[in-house]
Amino acid sequence: MSFIDPRLRTRAPVAPVAARAPKPKTNAELFEDFLAYLPGRLATTTAESYRNYVRDALAYFHTETGEEIPVREWTKDLVWAYLHHVEQNYCRKLNSFTSKEGTRVVCLNNVWIGHKAPEDGLELCRTCPLFERPTIEKRIHALNRWMGYLASLGYVPVNFIRDVLAENTQATPRHARTSKGEKKRNPTVAETVRLVNGTTHPMKRFVYAANLKWGTRPNEMMALDRFASFGLPTPEGCAEPPGFETAFRYHPEAKGFGLGGRLAYIPDHKGALDKRQGNRWLVVDDELKPLLLAAFEWWERKVKRHPDGRPVHTRLVINDKGRPLANEKIERINSSWFYADAERLGLMVPGDREKPLRRLSFGTGRHGFEALVQELELAQDWQNHMRGDKLHDARGHYYVPTPLDMERKYLKHIPTLGFSPIPTTDAAPAKAGAKQGASA
Repeated sequence: MSFIDPRLRTRAPVAPVAARAPKPKTNAELFEDFLAYLPGRLATTTAESYRNYVRDALAYFHTETGEEIPVREWTKDLVWAYLHHVEQNYCRKLNSFTSKEGTRVVCLNNVWIGHKAPEDGLELCRTCPLFERPTIEKRIHALNRWMGYLASLGYVPVNFIRDVLAENTQATPRHARTSKGEKKRNPTVAETVRLVNGTTHPMKRFVYAANLKWGTRPNEMMALDRFASFGLPTPEGCAEPPGFETAFRYHPEAKGFGLGGRLAYIPDHKGALDKRQGNRWLVVDDELKPLLLAAFEWWERKVKRHPDGRPVHTRLVINDKGRPLANEKIERINSSWFYADAERLGLMVPGDREKPLRRLSFGTGRHGFEALVQELELAQDWQNHMRGDKLHDARGHYYVPTPLDMERKYLKHIPTLGFSPIPTTDAAPAKAGAKQGASA
């Protein structure tokens, strides 16, 4: 028998309230809002390219009388018509940028010198014998981010660009445009050993070797701290950077580098640009340790300092001027670091810089590490842990490897690859014109 009045169990009726529609805005106003939304969510170069792609699409969507077509009236067929227009009229070597005069274009083939208005550049591209059909994948991704942003705010009912992206992916399988179906180049162990042993720059040698032995992304490598990432005390007067709340202080069993430890830690920035969702612990084995110590010594000589001798910053990976490498654009880093050394050692030949499938870059070390752990037949779970990938099922909840687990497993399975503690002279250039690297 219940002493509760049955009438109290009845849920009170709630009057439905319609969601308030956002105030209508022009395409230009929505575009300005989109530009304010991008910073911090995408890399600077990616955000800039997305801005140019969306701006170009907005310029295309006009009626014959010159009136703009509101974005809420765009359809999938209209977007596909725009993409076909791009494929037929935009040369792959036509590069756009923003200046005080607005959007301008330049020809990377030097068919003309200087920059022109987009309409003038397109007119020349239509009859140019050097015309190369462009790819549209990145353009679709930009429109997908743009339409997704508008759909989240209610300015468009649905983001149909996801269907366009799926249709394009199905019609154009990955790597289908390459002559032999190659994927992005995976540097072999022998190539990386040649790159490390044939380079004299201490910081470059460490970065090249660690790229293969750790499989880190470029932004993860550049985020390493000279002190906090290795359990070392931060110099007096220098603030410890954020992202180390769950590092060595949280794991007292993990010895710092100064106490004979072998561990390093990638800071957790918890931002949109930080893709690492799993393990953040790295292992410095006996092969990598002398390269790291040499990089430490070089860092102490080169880092930019205050008048009182304190370091201006504590980022580990720096350029020759003592500034963090993270402040430079990735293409400039690839050009002055990886491309230059790879060409000098014969790992790249003239023209490879323009071929994504042939060039060695900051990001290809991660691919080489994946090939390495595959060849070692490492269990898939531990491949994920060492790459810092998240396990998208219950395994990621029931077991999270501790720093000592990572150290034990790494030292057990990752072998010595052949890096010399000091540069050697046996890293002779490969035969000019010979095909280098492994294709997967």
